[in-house]
Amino acid sequence: MLSKDWQRDASYLNHHISQRFHLLEPVTVCEAADQLTAGHASTLHGHPGQLKRDYPGAVVLSTDDFFIENGVYMFEPDFLEDAHKWNQKRARKAMKNGKSPVIIDNTNIHAWEMKPYVMMARENRYEVVFQEPDTPWKFNVQELTRRNTHHVPRQKIQRMKEQYEHNVTFHSVLQSEKPSRAEKQ
Repeated sequence: MLSKDWQRDASYLNHHISQRFHLLEPVTVCEAADQLTAGHASTLHGHPGQLKRDYPGAVVLSTDDFFIENGVYMFEPDFLEDAHKWNQKRARKAMKNGKSPVIIDNTNIHAWEMKPYVMMARENRYEVVFQEPDTPWKFNVQELTRRNTHHVPRQKIQRMKEQYEHNVTFHSVLQSEKPSRAEKQ
């Protein structure tokens, strides 16, 4: 059973306990025939900073950006759903405009949290790559508590670690469902 605050707390968490995924070049039918099968997904492992080095021209989109005012992070839990919709709208626009790569930099503890982005990637013929950090402390609650930038309490990080879905795939994300409010409480 998830707490009412779980989704809000998940948005705070430093990205070292998160699954990140980025969307690469749009794939045309003729390119896909040689290189990809329908529903192709790759899981990569690397430090979050590596994406910016590997893809310096990337469009990096985070729901946390919604809460930044004049360079200061000001989280408002009542606006979290609006923030997610806002970020999804930005991702949809970037994909429709053929931007590449598009990196969705959210906590993504559960597969269902990635589903809107994976669905729009499929609609826009993007390859989806899921990436977890490879730091030796990525599941070390004490170290994550020390390093997180939004002052998430240790108990909440522990809960997120316990709820973290490992080995997500393109198909597991598409088949995932957001739990109802009753299931979260």
